[in-house]
Order: sequence, then structure tokens, then C-alpha cells
Amino acid sequence: MIGSIFTKEIRLILKDKSTFFWLFALPILFIVIFAAIFSNASTDRGAAIAQIVPGYTVMFVFFIMISMVQCFLRDRDSGMLARLQATLMPPLHFLFGMWMPHVLVLLIQSATLLGFGYFVYGLELGNAAAVLVIVLSLAICATGIGLALSMIIGSLNAAIAIVQIIAMGGAVLGGLWFPFENLPTGVQAIGKFTPQYWALQGLQSAMLDGSGLLVDAVWKAVLLLLGIGAIAIAASIVLYGRYSRTGKHA
Repeated sequence: MIGSIFTKEIRLILKDKSTFFWLFALPILFIVIFAAIFSNASTDRGAAIAQIVPGYTVMFVFFIMISMVQCFLRDRDSGMLARLQATLMPPLHFLFGMWMPHVLVLLIQSATLLGFGYFVYGLELGNAAAVLVIVLSLAICATGIGLALSMIIGSLNAAIAIVQIIAMGGAVLGGLWFPFENLPTGVQAIGKFTPQYWALQGLQSAMLDGSGLLVDAVWKAVLLLLGIGAIAIAASIVLYGRYSRTGKHA
């Protein structure tokens, strides 16, 4: 059952042209624009690229939550959820079948953006294994939060507003736009509580210093991101009953 839901979601995601815009075209456009601005203004072009590419990669990962909420609202409002419930399908099969395609999409998105930075701007990828683990952990974190939001949000407009706050607010506080050490002390204190901060610190450590999984910046990032993702997924399981009761009857 999980496999059939997974296949259905992948097919629907690929048919949605807006997915390619929000997750691939727009991030690449941002990278190109800000790389042109800041790499020319900076005396250290390599440092500017190492800030911009992973920074915007982390930021745009969180926009997957809009797509996730949209998918869950579609199944709820179309009556698909009610029909699946009539088959006595376990809730976990539905949740994980809907969740896993978005994890895969984020892995492809991150690989595309980091690969773009590598081939176009010469971005150092450093320890590729550590980068991969951080990216996977970040994908689980973002989609876990998206899964939890999908259980409680009743409209797409509300989802867009909340995701904007999470993605953009986290980008500012977590140092995705500007080097974290240049932010005011108060902002830094708050920013260290965001997953965006830890994801970027881990990525930069793995890429610039070649740090492996046992280095503090890397394993702390992986542990925190996986922890947030696990808590969010657990909350989703608890909240599934609330979500399922709002669906249309078959």
C-alpha cells in the first residue's frame, strides 16, 4: 500500500509544473542574482559563494512544506482520504507513502543546487559523504515539519503564510543570507535555535573544511535535524486522527 501511494504522489509531483519553479528554477535564479551581486562586491569570491549556494539551498528546502500541505488538502477534500480509510489501510502507510516522495524530491533539489554551485561557481564540496548525510537529515527535518503542518492546517493560504514565516524567518535568524558572525548578538542567540543555522554550519564545515561525521559541527547538525524531524513525524502520527476526521466521506 505504501508503494502505491508513493508512486501516485511521485506522478502527481512531476505533473505539477509549479514544483519545478519553486524548488529548482527560483532557487537557481536567486543564486545567480546574489552571486553576481555579492561575489563582485566581495574581495573573497570563494567565501561569498560558500555562503550563497548552501545558504539558499537550505532556505528553499523548507518551501517543500507548501507542496506537502497542498497534497494532503487535495486528498482530504477530494474524498480520496475517505476512500483509502474504507480499505482499512493503516494510518502509518498513508502518512509514510505521502511523506517519502517529498524526501526524495528534496534530495534531488539539494543535489541540483549544490551541483550547480560546483559546476558553475567552483563551490568546494569537501567531504561528500558528510554533505550527503546532512542533506538527508535536513530533508527529513523539513518534510517532518511539513507533515505535522499538514495535519493541522485547514487551507493552502494559511500554509503559505506559515511556511513563509518558517522559511524566511529562519533564513534571516540562521544566517543563510549573511554570515552568521556578522549578525547582531541578540539575533545570533535566537538563530542558534533554528534548524537552518545548524544545517548551514554543518554544510559549510563539511564543504570548506572537509569535516567528517565525527566533527562537532557535522554530528551536532545531523543529530539536531533528525531530532526535529523525528519529533515532528511523531506529532503527525498523533494528529492524524484530527486530520482524517475533517475529510469528505466517500
